[in-house]
Amino acid sequence: MDDEVKVLFGRILGEILRMQRLNGSQTYREPDYKIYGLINGIESVIDEYINPLVTNEQERILVETLNSYVDRPDDFEGYYTIENELRDRGFGDGLDARVAARDLFTKFKARGMFLNLIKKMDSDERTPDELRNIKDIDLERV
Repeated sequence: MDDEVKVLFGRILGEILRMQRLNGSQTYREPDYKIYGLINGIESVIDEYINPLVTNEQERILVETLNSYVDRPDDFEGYYTIENELRDRGFGDGLDARVAARDLFTKFKARGMFLNLIKKMDSDERTPDELRNIKDIDLERV
């Protein structure tokens, strides 16, 4: 994304947040410095909102990896079954990768994708706690 577009998105978002604040909304109560930074084009603040937390590449890697287990779900024993493969394919590792995976599994569940594998993760000790019990999407609490 070029800098001019990024600044424009930041300003639009900043103005929306400012209007919500002025209207008394408590839904997205952002600190003053963040609203100021968005409206005034401070790149570090804009980057917090605009840069994706989950990349298209991460989603592609996870989808391809999970697709390989759709026809052989018994081979999938939980997230630890695929963690090394994901890392080796460039998904990332550690907590950041698990947060990205959790967000993607939530999206997949909402779309009805990989439900048998997600259900298996919920009940398997070979899945870290942060990836168990993937919640349904609640737009009131996004």
